[in-house]
Amino acid sequence: HQELEFQVRALPDGLPADIIVGKPQLTAAPLPENFTQYELSEWTLTLKAPVGVTALPRLLPGIELPAGLKLYPDPARYHTEQDTGGIMDAADYTLSIMPLKAGEFELPPIRVPYFDPDSGKAGLVELPGRTITVAANPLPQPEAAIASPPLATAEANVAATTTTGWQWQLTTAVTTLLWLTTLLKLWRRQNGRPAAKGVVQAQQAAKPKETRHPLQHTLLQALGSRTLEQGLQQWRAQHPEDETVAAAVRALQRNCYGGGDEPKEELERKVNAAVERIRRKPVKSAANEADPWRAESFSPPLSDN
Repeated sequence: HQELEFQVRALPDGLPADIIVGKPQLTAAPLPENFTQYELSEWTLTLKAPVGVTALPRLLPGIELPAGLKLYPDPARYHTEQDTGGIMDAADYTLSIMPLKAGEFELPPIRVPYFDPDSGKAGLVELPGRTITVAANPLPQPEAAIASPPLATAEANVAATTTTGWQWQLTTAVTTLLWLTTLLKLWRRQNGRPAAKGVVQAQQAAKPKETRHPLQHTLLQALGSRTLEQGLQQWRAQHPEDETVAAAVRALQRNCYGGGDEPKEELERKVNAAVERIRRKPVKSAANEADPWRAESFSPPLSDN
C-alpha cells in the first residue's frame, strides 16, 4: 500500500453555498426553426461538470425572457457520461417557450456561475443570446358552451318549484328510513339478536375498498409518500447512484398501469429488495442539516490571535 497526503482548503468567503466547483460546459441544441404565436416550442440545454449530480442546479439561474414571451422551465434530468477523458455528470434542461405576440425577440444570454480551484477565482460560463422570429397566429378559441335557456314563463317557474318540492320529499323519506333502520339495529342489539342480513350487507358495501396493489401499498409505506413517482424522486435526490428502488417502482408501475406480465415472484423480489434498501438508508430531510463533506468541515476554525 502507498500513503497519500493531500490538503483540503475551504472556499473563499462570499461564494454561494451551491456554486459549482470546477469549470463546467454549457451547450444547447439548435433552436426550433419556426416559432408560432400561442404555441409551445422546446429548447434543450445541457450542463456538464466534474462534480456529483447533486451539485448541479435543479433549474438554470437567471433566465429572464423579454415581454411577449412566456417561459416554462422543466427541472433538470440528471445523467452520467463517460469517455476517454473520464467521467462527467450532466443535467439536461428543457425550456418551453410560448410566444404571446408576433415579431422578433432577443433571447438573453444564459450564464452559470462556477468557482475555478486552479485560479482560485469565480467565473461564469456563458451561452450567447439568440434572435427568434415569431409568426402571427390567432388565439385558439375554446368550444362554445351550450347554455340552458332561461326559464322565462310562469309555467316553467311552477314546474321548477314542483321539482324542488319533490326532491325535498325524497330527501325527507330517505332520512326517515335511515333513522328507522338505526332504531331497529339498536333494538336488535339490546335484545341479543343479530341485525338483518340486508343491513349487514349494506354496511359492508359502504366500506371503502383498498384498490391499490398490496406490493404498491408496502412500497409506499416504506418510502413515506403518497405516490410511487413522488417517493422515487425523493429517494433519487439523496441516493442518485442507487437503482434498486427505481427498478421496483418501474416494475410496479408497469404491472399496475401498463399491463406488464412480469412474474409475481420476480415482482415480490424487487419490492422486498427495495424495502430492505430503504430501511438501511432511510430518506432524510437534509434541508437543515450541515454537510459533513464540505471543505469547511475539514478546516480548523481560525482564532482571533
